[in-house]
Amino acid sequence: MKNILLSLCWFALLPLFVQCGGAKTKKAQQLEETLDKANSAWAKNDYKNAQIYYTQAAKLNPKDVYIQKRLTSIDSILANQKLEKKPMVKKILPVKEYDFEDSFYGGFAKVKQGDKWGYINREKQEIAEPQYDEAAHFSHGFARVSVKDKYGFIDTSGKEIVKPIKYEQAGKFGKEGLAFVMKEDKYGYVDTTGKEVIELKYDWAGNFSEDRAKVSLGNKFGFVDAKGKEVIQLDYDAVRNFKDGVAAVWKQRKWGFVDINGKEVIPFKYDRAEDFRLKKYKNKYNQEKEEMLALVVLNGQTFFINKKGKCVVDCDEK
Repeated sequence: MKNILLSLCWFALLPLFVQCGGAKTKKAQQLEETLDKANSAWAKNDYKNAQIYYTQAAKLNPKDVYIQKRLTSIDSILANQKLEKKPMVKKILPVKEYDFEDSFYGGFAKVKQGDKWGYINREKQEIAEPQYDEAAHFSHGFARVSVKDKYGFIDTSGKEIVKPIKYEQAGKFGKEGLAFVMKEDKYGYVDTTGKEVIELKYDWAGNFSEDRAKVSLGNKFGFVDAKGKEVIQLDYDAVRNFKDGVAAVWKQRKWGFVDINGKEVIPFKYDRAEDFRLKKYKNKYNQEKEEMLALVVLNGQTFFINKKGKCVVDCDEK
């Protein structure tokens, strides 16, 4: 009899257990579906809809750290997008007349008023008033300027990132973001913030070309990289800039070529050597060709070689 009563109670309570279990399953399923929609919107960079779905998911599971992190990230992204879309107020200044306007180069032109130089953009808006004794073209977003034989740099807004009061010489910025400067007969390099990032210790320095710059100490030349490391030792009597991965170097009165690591790739045997340049020519089959070649002189004869050191143009059985 006791067992029969227990069985009857179990069957009476069973619908309640099923109902409770079903409600829990339904909530979990709803959370899963909402998160799927939220993650899908996130993957498509649809942050507004992702925010809606993650907010719904947060109501279903308020303690979920993942959901809260996503909502925080979306708040930040949407705030940045709002700032980016905010229209910039551009102040239009009246166009000025100058004594001389140079050609545009890199989106800017030098202008001269009296004996002073400044800059304008393509809209003829003045970005730097004529105040400099010398002014160079912009290179990678910066231009060299000088006042009373002192050199500095300005950016494309006209801001002086290096005031022309300190350096006695300066080069131009390359894609590496460095330019050489000279003070008290010693050369080094500054970055685009004006910071001296390569010590002013060299007797001479040149502009960067293909991540390498020529430097010298005591009449010996080599190359540094953008971190200031002497990647090619200062062992040469003269060097040329890197072009297409190789540079002409002079040692013991003969020219040869090295790669960016200083490895000799073409022997030291030429009386003269120039940089590799793209040259058009006709081969022995009278076909039009174009490749990187360097002019060299050997025993009074001038001809062109490729990067393997093989004569290609004006060879005469060399």
